[in-house]
Amino acid sequence: MPTNSARLIIQQWIQEVWNRGNISLMNELCSEDYTLLTLGLSDETAENIETTKAWIEELRWAFPDLHMSICSEVAEKNRIALHNTARGTFAKNLCGVSANHKPFSWHSIMIIHVNHMRIHRMWITPDRETLLWWLRTGDQAKRQ
Repeated sequence: MPTNSARLIIQQWIQEVWNRGNISLMNELCSEDYTLLTLGLSDETAENIETTKAWIEELRWAFPDLHMSICSEVAEKNRIALHNTARGTFAKNLCGVSANHKPFSWHSIMIIHVNHMRIHRMWITPDRETLLWWLRTGDQAKRQ
């Protein structure tokens, strides 16, 4: 698959699914055997399309103004590596942490494999230190 086609699929996934909350579009953008591997928050977890939808809905519920942007990318054929930033206001409780109604941003690295014009496999590694610090303290100021 040409790199530009893979990029367009990923851009649509970020804009429509993450930024606009059009979760049902994942059925069109992802393959039937889609797998998401999340690294770094606890143990490595593998998710399918339905559990990924639920995860994105949960994040969008807690951060209703969630917006993801691509900071940089490297692409070759049907694989894309992204450094992205997610921003939003922590408006509703999440994972037992009380909402503080403060803006928050975190970074992650994504590696995405596109096969037959669909997202086949995705690896995400979030900025674990910032995320855990902020969830504990609610303070995104630089740590000493």
